[in-house]
Order: sequence, then structure tokens, then C-alpha cells
Amino acid sequence: MRHLRAFTLIELILVILIISILAVSVVPKFFGSSSISHVASRDQLVSLLRLSQLKAMNQIGICNGVVITSDYMVIEDNASATCGTEADTDRRILLDDVSINLDGATPTYPLFIEFDGQGLSIGNECNSTCTLNVVGTETVDLRIESQGYIHAL
Repeated sequence: MRHLRAFTLIELILVILIISILAVSVVPKFFGSSSISHVASRDQLVSLLRLSQLKAMNQIGICNGVVITSDYMVIEDNASATCGTEADTDRRILLDDVSINLDGATPTYPLFIEFDGQGLSIGNECNSTCTLNVVGTETVDLRIESQGYIHAL
């Protein structure tokens, strides 16, 4: 008589249990929203603000600012001193799982942050030192100092 080797019932249950624990804990990390999307959005916003600031310092007399809505952020596409020109949709940076607040308050969108020829922020939203909060799975901040320095906190 030959002995057939097979798995016992306990071994099969243990393997199924381990696979189900892995499925519950690991799989959502691959298919869920990114836990670093708020950091990436903050870094993109810092880059947009710095680029807009540089444009304002190099193109005096032309409105240069960043528009932030609940859905996207973008540098306005202006060729004159008047602001309000809507940018192309392909230049917008989408805010998927992130919202942006000004100084911790609930914003009234759109937020418009404009810079003058010296690189200082002007306008109603941010005319001196202000803090922008990027809220996602965590809250990260960036600050525009009254001297024009833009940095992440």
C-alpha cells in the first residue's frame, strides 16, 4: 500500500487565513488613494507660486497670478494688466483627493494669489504673510512671507 502525501485540513485553513489577512491589509494600499497626494500637491503649488512670482518680476505690467479652485490650480494665462483670463484645461493641475485652505479658514473659491513686480504677494487673499493649508490624508502647509519668500513648512 502506497502512502499519499497531502495537506491536512489545518494547513489549508492556515494558508487561507494568511491570504485573507494579506488581502485585507495590503491590497487597499495598492488600489486606494495615495497617502502622499497632499505632499505632492503642496510641492506643485509651491512650484506654481514661484513660477508666477518669477513671471511677475520679469513681465512688469502683466497680471501674473495663481488661481486655486476646489478642483484644480493653474497659473492664469494673461497678456495684459487685467486679470481673469481662464487658462487652458491642459495646463491645470487637478486636486483629486486634496483641498486647499487659506490660513486655516474655509475658502471661498476661486482663490487668486497675485504678485507684483517685486515678487510680493498682493490682492485680497494674500497681501502679507499668509499660510496655505493643503488638506488630504494629512494637512501640510506652505507659507508666502511678506518679503515674497515662498516655502513649504
